[in-house]
Amino acid sequence: MKKCGVTMGRFRSVGFTGSPRISDLKRHHVTFEPSEPGRPNDARGLEPSMSVVRPIRHARRTDDASPCRPSPPYFITLLKRGSVRARGVLGSGLLRMALLLFAGIWQTAVAAPAASTSEITHPLSLDQAVQLALQRNADVHSAENALQAAEAARRAAAGKLYPQIKALSWYEVFPTTPALLLPRHMTIPSLSDIAASTPQQSSEKTLSQFRSQFQDSVFNVGLGLSWQLYAGGGLKAGVEGARAEAQAADYQIDYVRQQLTFAVTQTYLGIGVAERSEQAVQASIKHLTEAKSNLQTFVKVGAKPQLDLLRVEARLEQTQQLLADTQAALVTVRGNLRRLLDLDPSGPPLPLVGENEVSGKASAVPTLHVALDGVLAQRPDYQALQSAVEAQHAHLRIAQGARLPEVDLSAKAWEAHGNRTGGPISSWEPDSQIMLSVSLPIFTGGTLRAQVHQQRARLDQMNDRLTSLKQQVRWEVTQAYAQLHAAQVKVDAARAGMRSADEAFQVERQKAAVGTGTVTDLLDAQAADLSAQTSFYQAQAGVRVAVARVELAMGVLDEQLNGAARGVGR
Repeated sequence: MKKCGVTMGRFRSVGFTGSPRISDLKRHHVTFEPSEPGRPNDARGLEPSMSVVRPIRHARRTDDASPCRPSPPYFITLLKRGSVRARGVLGSGLLRMALLLFAGIWQTAVAAPAASTSEITHPLSLDQAVQLALQRNADVHSAENALQAAEAARRAAAGKLYPQIKALSWYEVFPTTPALLLPRHMTIPSLSDIAASTPQQSSEKTLSQFRSQFQDSVFNVGLGLSWQLYAGGGLKAGVEGARAEAQAADYQIDYVRQQLTFAVTQTYLGIGVAERSEQAVQASIKHLTEAKSNLQTFVKVGAKPQLDLLRVEARLEQTQQLLADTQAALVTVRGNLRRLLDLDPSGPPLPLVGENEVSGKASAVPTLHVALDGVLAQRPDYQALQSAVEAQHAHLRIAQGARLPEVDLSAKAWEAHGNRTGGPISSWEPDSQIMLSVSLPIFTGGTLRAQVHQQRARLDQMNDRLTSLKQQVRWEVTQAYAQLHAAQVKVDAARAGMRSADEAFQVERQKAAVGTGTVTDLLDAQAADLSAQTSFYQAQAGVRVAVARVELAMGVLDEQLNGAARGVGR
């Protein structure tokens, strides 16, 4: 049997003859080879005591469409089992399970990497293309990473509200004057310790007792706690600012997704227009070729002048040039769709289902008055900028709070170990320290004032941008509705024009076939028919694009998909 381009074959023994005991072998290797034509795929001939290892051979498939890739050699290793005798038959159930497990892992390892890089073979609808772009596009991934970074910054800002605990360790050396390790633990020698025969000896013993409690070096190990109790309101403002920035990043994802959805929609429909235009130009070339053939017959018999034939040939050359331009535009728009789906733009064209229906969707669009009333609450870019303004307010409060006092609490608990050179070594002694500090900036060279001015200027700048964006949003909605109305009217006119031009061209073709029409009328009818067909295809797709532009301007394009990704930073 074949699967993923690899032939699953039979087992056979390698490098072994006879049936000696193999208790002295620590590992036994099995080789798996593809079956040969005319030989059954059985399990006979497997020797579980083989000592020669050979890799799996791969039978590559010749078709380029195979999603499988050659994998590195795999080996099956059997653990040592005492007094195993090679009998030429696979009789171990454990070995069968290992082989089945190996086959599943091997097939998964071969097929899994290819699945992520395989080309799209099934025809894509517009909704499927949008879904695929939202999953693969690098701009969406970049916006999601920005949201994750903003969320991490918010958690870091919230973490500053809690005390910080650290492990401490330090080493002190006193080369000239010894230091007392722990003053409160200093022991006073008793009379029995300093008693001596003479007062001088008693004094020396007393000094010796005290000197033994002073150290040349001290090693300390413990824990430290630091807690910023008040920072002029900067801690709370930092959390609020980080939360607002996370909300702005969340809205930015919605904005990027809607922009991508509109780009895919416009490109997808543009491919359909280009393909239909190509078909229309090809049909026009076919008709002109037939007219040229008929005209050549009339020119030979003298029924038509040579000038008419030259005119038809010139028009045929122009139409062929138009076909080349249309095909070049089709290559461009197809490559753009692949780029939006994070595929190689130079790859083969994607198979598309096509979008032919234009009616029914425009009815879901609300009136212009209703759209303008709620557009600011729905536009993700406006909401993102509004959240950024809130974050900037928090940054301004942080800069203003830097002028206020800061209150910090710190505590340490440690054990110290010291010794005196040449003297006795002291034991570990515990100690602790608690400190409450208050600091107030008096003079900072004008940096605090400059930082306040900087943050206030940025806030004013963002407020101006917010006002400008508000006007731009309302203008985009108004313009989108005007374009939608024009596109709807254009479809009806283009449909009527295409029917009229097609009928006129058919009449002129029939006249030219019997030699009663003029070349000028034929060429004019052909040009009008080609232009009418192209205009109708463009108008038909233009309605869909105009509807998508209205939804984009309102901030509701692809609302369900965007709503699924919303809420991380809120």
